Amino acid sequence: MPSGLRRVLLVHDYAGSRGGAELVMQDMRVELRRRGVDARLMASTADPFDRATAPDYGFRGSTGTFRALRETVNPDAVRVARRVVREFDPQVVHLGMILTQASPAVLPAFLGRAVVWVPNEYRPICPRGTRFLPDARPCQHPVGAACLQHRCFRVHGLAPRLLQLALFRHWRAVVDLVVSPSRAFADELERHGVPVDAVVPHGVRIHPWAGEPASVPAILGFAGRLVPEKGAHILLEALALLPSSLAQVRLRIAGDGPDRSMLESLARRLGLGDRVEFLGHVSREDVQRILASVAVQVVPSVWAEPFGLVVVEAMSRGTPVMASATGALSELVDDGRTGYLVPPGDAGALARRLAQVLSDPAGLESVRREARRVVCDVFSMERVMDRFLGLYAGLLDSPAAQR
Repeated sequence: MPSGLRRVLLVHDYAGSRGGAELVMQDMRVELRRRGVDARLMASTADPFDRATAPDYGFRGSTGTFRALRETVNPDAVRVARRVVREFDPQVVHLGMILTQASPAVLPAFLGRAVVWVPNEYRPICPRGTRFLPDARPCQHPVGAACLQHRCFRVHGLAPRLLQLALFRHWRAVVDLVVSPSRAFADELERHGVPVDAVVPHGVRIHPWAGEPASVPAILGFAGRLVPEKGAHILLEALALLPSSLAQVRLRIAGDGPDRSMLESLARRLGLGDRVEFLGHVSREDVQRILASVAVQVVPSVWAEPFGLVVVEAMSRGTPVMASATGALSELVDDGRTGYLVPPGDAGALARRLAQVLSDPAGLESVRREARRVVCDVFSMERVMDRFLGLYAGLLDSPAAQR
């Protein structure tokens, strides 16, 4: 740990455990505190949280009509940021998501501190945050006119978000280091004018070994929001295409979202009947328990994931992963050694690969053991925190920090 490091402020748009980015920030707070650092979280109150995941400093967020304006300049977040700097006096400010609640207006409050920014979504280069068009195609365009042309936004919705990005560029000099969780994400950021200084993956808690998966009938797992880019519809189509010898394979879907009704209807149309179980939103701990017995966890994303925490969490408990070969997922999975990769959006290819691996128990066992070993060596929160502490040390030891 850097000599003299005592106070780290984590800033993120949400507390609670709404998604992978939130889980990472919660785990970082726990790990820093375990090492004797006073780590505190500043986040909005826009999402629910429990006692364990509550922010140390909360500011008002918004999910309503005027959210776009608050995302551009959030006066309450600015007020809280100034108070935190004055009262807590952080030596390091670690920024996660700040463009969906906190707003770029908080950046000037951290001027003169060591500031590390770890973007984990495409909002700095895409107002939708996904680089994914409404017609389910990856976006290849710079932000601006294309957002209107492809009907991602109407004029009145796009204008404040363009202003937000302009303000962010104006104040980005406050940030000392930009760290990407994957090389693929870093390449996309740099392609659109956001330089990246380092690549450090997100860390995970190492989950208990899953033990033996259920064998007959085999169970597949999916965990994530039910939105088009996550590709759950591709997985349902693949399940329906499995050969008759695998007609009893079942699927557990952990997660909720706007596409749930559509996916339930699709499952019925495909004749999958009671082979698919929609579990809805479940807690992080329950996801690990429920999916511990699956033979393969499928991550059929059709967009370029900036990271893919569900992949690493599955690997950590010894669950083989089959993921789309896109974005960071291609970096996280070594095909045939720590998991399996398939072309994104291709239900036929997914079905064929699933049939192959489900008929090879010895291969699955080798993959699950190697995947867990790699996660322990590379992606554990302890290993990842060591790397961040090295980055913090470099900033605190710099001549600018000594002045």
